[in-house]
Amino acid sequence: MMPSVEQFTQQVRALGINQHDNLIVYDDFGNFCASRVWFMFRAMGFVNIKVMDGGLPTWLKASLPTVQTLYQPSEMGDFVARPSDIFKFVDSTYVEQKIDDVNSITIDARSADRFTGSLPDPRPNVRSGHIPLSINIHYSSLQKGIGEADIAQITDVFSDIGPSKEVLFSCGSGVTACILAQSFFEIHPQHNAIRVYDGSWSDWGCNDALPIEYTYGD
Repeated sequence: MMPSVEQFTQQVRALGINQHDNLIVYDDFGNFCASRVWFMFRAMGFVNIKVMDGGLPTWLKASLPTVQTLYQPSEMGDFVARPSDIFKFVDSTYVEQKIDDVNSITIDARSADRFTGSLPDPRPNVRSGHIPLSINIHYSSLQKGIGEADIAQITDVFSDIGPSKEVLFSCGSGVTACILAQSFFEIHPQHNAIRVYDGSWSDWGCNDALPIEYTYGD
């Protein structure tokens, strides 16, 4: 899902975004996909980016102004992507190599029913279950209200993960995993190894060569 460095640079420049701009990202849901945009920019070395807590629903609830037209940049931006060593998208080969690594942990953002395998995957030809030895933290458990970050819950959930452990986040398609990644970074801003499995379960679950676990019916 993540474009190349060259494509990302070109398309961000076409939006009129400059290297020293401050970006604020939001979506229609409070936060469902805004964190994905945040992680994509962080993975490309851009640090001046934040997610608006509660997104558009919170903005509208506060009766703040809106417009009905799309912004049209008057000129190309000068954004330059410089891939980060801290924030990285990884593939199934990388994740499989980390399954038995005691210095790495994989966290799945899907619902408990999909994680355990009690519900079939909504995508055709995708197996049920989860990546072996991964743990489950549904992304919505870290939110309150209209997609707002629950800092107390985030702190409680992630406080025990030490600074030396590499953290890999997965979900259904690489979107809500980024909510967990951003939440983790909020309380561990000095952490130097935050990874998102880009294809996530839609990639892992359709590859019969990759191992799976399921806990439903055990």
